[in-house]
Amino acid sequence: MGNIELPSMAKSSAVCYTVSHDDLIDFANAIIKKTQEAAEQESASQDIQEEYLTRKEVMAILKRCDSTMTKWARTGYLEPVRIGGKYLYRKSDVEKLMKH
Repeated sequence: MGNIELPSMAKSSAVCYTVSHDDLIDFANAIIKKTQEAAEQESASQDIQEEYLTRKEVMAILKRCDSTMTKWARTGYLEPVRIGGKYLYRKSDVEKLMKH
């Protein structure tokens, strides 16, 4: 799909463009690719800055037992993330719970 330069239009102008099926698919794929790249970059920068806690650390901070942690993970209230084969908790998620 080549770059298309659109003419400047006055407020009262009406323009009709014909776009092929393949060009429309290429355009959609380009938008999807750029969106995925932006999301990956944002996620990578957040992961670098994020601190993680073990289950035992979270239990001590929140003063909760193991069964409560299991229930929270199952219901999505406080979900661990898998990093390097371990399940850890985002410190920011724990801090949000402490504020409530």
